[in-house]
Amino acid sequence: MKKVRILLVAIVAVMLVFVSCSKIDEDAVNPNGGIDKVNIFNGSYVVKNGNGLTMKSSNLDVTQITWTMLAINSPYYPAAERPLALVKGKECITGLDANNWWSADGNNPVTFPIQPGVYSNLTPDEDLQLIAETKNAQGEVVYLAIKSFNPDANSFPLNMNGFQLGDKDYVDVSDIAAMAGSQYFTIKADFDVYPVNIEATKWKVYPIDAVTGIGTEFGWSDIVYDAANKVHYSVNIPVTSTPTEIYNSLAGKIMGNVTVTISESAHSGASASSVSLTKAAAGPGEGATFVVSSGKTGTFDSQTITWHNTPITMTTIPFVFE
Repeated sequence: MKKVRILLVAIVAVMLVFVSCSKIDEDAVNPNGGIDKVNIFNGSYVVKNGNGLTMKSSNLDVTQITWTMLAINSPYYPAAERPLALVKGKECITGLDANNWWSADGNNPVTFPIQPGVYSNLTPDEDLQLIAETKNAQGEVVYLAIKSFNPDANSFPLNMNGFQLGDKDYVDVSDIAAMAGSQYFTIKADFDVYPVNIEATKWKVYPIDAVTGIGTEFGWSDIVYDAANKVHYSVNIPVTSTPTEIYNSLAGKIMGNVTVTISESAHSGASASSVSLTKAAAGPGEGATFVVSSGKTGTFDSQTITWHNTPITMTTIPFVFE
């Protein structure tokens, strides 16, 4: 009779393992190749975006978040899908909760309203990379968050930081506009914009430490820009006391240099002339106001704007985005 009871206990124990794919201690044999299925965590994820900054890009009225879970170098997916594969439940026991969720169309990627802002799922115990794209009503990505992790080495909810994409820059010629004779000036700014390549930014591996299991979080320097498709801009700058916005978009960033050219038309015996000033564009995660200034009081004390004692200069005032 003892043997029978022992056998019944053993049978019940095996059944418990297979009843729910959400059990953290789940482990079973994969009949396809003999690879063990992974344990499952009740994972939850929260993304904190850039504090509602208004100094960058055009439409920050976010309405939705698209979440994408990728498996990193997972043996459950074909070699052609590595190093990153969309989690589709192949690492979970067929027919159970986690497998059903991840294998269903529309569940990865999945889009939810901006509120309540917490994403929960049955998270497979393997090296993963989670992407959160916070979008406006037009479907443009305003904030991007990416984090690699292993559930064994992290606690939940797992917090992520969303960084604002795009760029916003100004040219300030108020000092020049205040000069006597400024009505003879025309000013323009020339620069190149590199498009943000969101797909390339998302689909690169953010490494996980093999010993600690701690992953890497996306930062400004990880943004991939499409230099081959750069666009040149030439923007006319009104000679006024109000700074002129020269670029404002979620889709790209000014790269290289910004060149401001001031041209003076011929007048009162003075010949036409011009001067060009160049400054490096703002760095990762920054926009800038390019301030053009001079100690010169007007055009009347020199024939041209290429002055000897008080040259026009350009400085950069960066502002940082989150």
